[in-house]
Amino acid sequence: MIGTRILLQTGFSLILNNKPSNKKMKESIIQFIKSEISNNKLEDFHGDEMLFDSGIIDSLGIMRLVSFIEKESQKKIPYQDLTVENFSTVNRIVDYLSRDSY
Repeated sequence: MIGTRILLQTGFSLILNNKPSNKKMKESIIQFIKSEISNNKLEDFHGDEMLFDSGIIDSLGIMRLVSFIEKESQKKIPYQDLTVENFSTVNRIVDYLSRDSY
């Protein structure tokens, strides 16, 4: 598990520092959720599923995900940006991260 996480973190960091495609960010976040956060087997997880409502992650899981994103992007996500509009699905997270304003 540790080796996988290091690869994911390194890959995500490189992607974010080089203005990644949304597809690459999405793949990295989905892989992190699958391998590090969710207790459920997520075989058909594509990014448009509601993370909280479907039970994929809980409040602790979202904090771990935010921590992962902050560490890899080397940017702090403002508390006021941690909203349902920005973090309810992987697709919304990627849309949020794609903005230059955060």
